[in-house]
Amino acid sequence: MTVTLHRPVEADWERWRDLRLRMLADTPHAFAETLDQARRHTPDDWRFRCRRTWEPGSFTVVAVDGDDWVGTMGAFTDPRDGVFLVSVFVDPSHRGGDVADRLLGAVLRWARTRPGVDGMLLHVHEDNGRAQAFYRRRGFVDTGTRIPYNLDPSQQELEMRVTFGEPGLELDDVLDAARQIEGVAHRTPVLTSRRLDAHAGSGVFLKAENFQRVGAFKFRGAYNVVSRLSRAELDRGVLAYSSGNHAQAVALSASMMGADATIVMPQDTPPAKVEATRGYGAEVVFYDRYTQDRVALGNSMAAERGMTIVPPYEHHGIMAGQGTAALELFSQAGELDTLLVPIGGGGLMAGSSTVSRALHPGTRVVGVEPELGDDTLRSLRAGRRERIEVPRTIADGSAAEIPGEMTFAVNSRRVDDIVLVSDAELRAALIYAFDVLKIVLEPSGACTLAAVLFGKGVERGQRVGAILSGGNVGVARFRELTAPDQAVEKI
Repeated sequence: MTVTLHRPVEADWERWRDLRLRMLADTPHAFAETLDQARRHTPDDWRFRCRRTWEPGSFTVVAVDGDDWVGTMGAFTDPRDGVFLVSVFVDPSHRGGDVADRLLGAVLRWARTRPGVDGMLLHVHEDNGRAQAFYRRRGFVDTGTRIPYNLDPSQQELEMRVTFGEPGLELDDVLDAARQIEGVAHRTPVLTSRRLDAHAGSGVFLKAENFQRVGAFKFRGAYNVVSRLSRAELDRGVLAYSSGNHAQAVALSASMMGADATIVMPQDTPPAKVEATRGYGAEVVFYDRYTQDRVALGNSMAAERGMTIVPPYEHHGIMAGQGTAALELFSQAGELDTLLVPIGGGGLMAGSSTVSRALHPGTRVVGVEPELGDDTLRSLRAGRRERIEVPRTIADGSAAEIPGEMTFAVNSRRVDDIVLVSDAELRAALIYAFDVLKIVLEPSGACTLAAVLFGKGVERGQRVGAILSGGNVGVARFRELTAPDQAVEKI
């Protein structure tokens, strides 16, 4: 038996009806109508009722075994109470396995992505002990509030609530993202070099995300989020703000899902990244990173156009998707003494550190930032997020002014250390990657290689994993970065 999870679409209304009737027959206390009432609905009634499963602000997921729907769960946004959970149902023939847990996990992951949501509410009939026990085992607690049952006000329902605690990202979230992107994102290679090992005095395993779709790890998170949007949300389009790699990732993901994409990009974004983004069909809107707030600009445009924002790192699904790079690295290279991860906004590190802590808690997790963009290092030392001046570094993909709120909540608990690399060291790493490893990296993608080459964050005699985050750099820019008149640190 292989059960997969899917979002229903309008054409599924008959299957949704049949499952709903089975639900009512099996668990009458969980719903606001009787089986007899439901049986009297016309086909038009069912189509109208099914519409809620894909409307904005709601989320429904179904478990499918072959052609049969064997379970469902959903949630919707209540203007007063926030996100409200609709009871899980699993067909009796499929109980006893993990279907209910997977359905609930999918809905909780969706809820965590809703702006301002810190938990979920649920109403359970007072006599439905089986459902109450299920939710208690998964963190829901009785709030003490009682609500009259819709079908019989003399009976009551319990209000139960789960609160989303920090850091809010776990291994199961990354595993779920891995299933979502499987067969779409590339399983990128892990490169090794005896010459590099000899120089570092360690076994070095390079996770080459420059071979990922769009040339960077960003596709993992973007597709994980965009592919889960409802048809209505996709039809209204998506918007992202990015210096380049996330822009391309969202543009390609939107194109694959049949959606329009608008990308807000800095005016000084390398031309190769701009043209690649446009090449995926996205509209590009420029801003001045030194005088304008991209978040405020993006939020304003999204509200005006009714688009869904796909942020570069401040999103549960983005962090989970990026973590699949580390998940693959551990499966390919085995246990590591040290894991080196580049840090910009912190999404890749949040996902990677979550995987490392869960699978190999003895692995030392070290972030690598450009010297001129050390916002995460300063923030970890201060114990709170610290803002810096807009970084002027060749590592444009790592040029964050302040760590993300969500990412810092994870990284402040799971990262062991941060090391810094200079622009001169980054140039040396670019040249080394080209001359020795025979690959092309962009400056941000070379951060961890620079750390290895200059002995930062690693010790000799170790097994070291390093994520090379991307290779989006054009010929002209690469020549400029590696020109003889540029400062290059001697290796």
